[in-house]
Amino acid sequence: MTGFKLKILKFTAKMLDDPRLQGFYCGKNPCQEFMAQWIRDRDEVIQALRGWKIFIYESTDGKLVGYGSLNKTSMILPTEYGYGTEQEKVIAIPTLAVDKNFWGEPKGESEEKYSHQIMRHLIEGAKSWRQNSTKGDIQPCLALAVHPLNRRARKYYLDSGFKELPPNPNDTLLKCPATGVELLRMLRSF
Repeated sequence: MTGFKLKILKFTAKMLDDPRLQGFYCGKNPCQEFMAQWIRDRDEVIQALRGWKIFIYESTDGKLVGYGSLNKTSMILPTEYGYGTEQEKVIAIPTLAVDKNFWGEPKGESEEKYSHQIMRHLIEGAKSWRQNSTKGDIQPCLALAVHPLNRRARKYYLDSGFKELPPNPNDTLLKCPATGVELLRMLRSF
């Protein structure tokens, strides 16, 4: 992939011993703390590696900038009249976190920001996963969920082409593991 200044590494269980994970910090609110702790949780990450694609993003000087992941999941998609009734397969971003030291970095053009490079990589990864799906049943959609009070992340996702979905009473609610608050679902086509 071109246009990336970050080094992209596919995460493996061996990386759980990487000392940089211990200092990873992406904010003080409970959901941000949860994301920083999640990547250090051996059991959670090993379980996720069974079906997810997890990536570590490093700066050119080897500092841990962030991590992100993709997984295949099912959800009821919106239609022009509300929501459908059947679960459909989509690719989701279950985790995306940038160390606070790298928020807004590098200075300069927006597209070069580390957060934008990470999102571009995840979108390209979702497209590739769909194209390489043997069944061909994955919808051309990328989904994620965000805490409703995380204004910075919501704005970032909206700027990245995601749209907030209205609550769907026929679908399972997603809750923040740290606060129990219902998460906002967001979706974008690719």
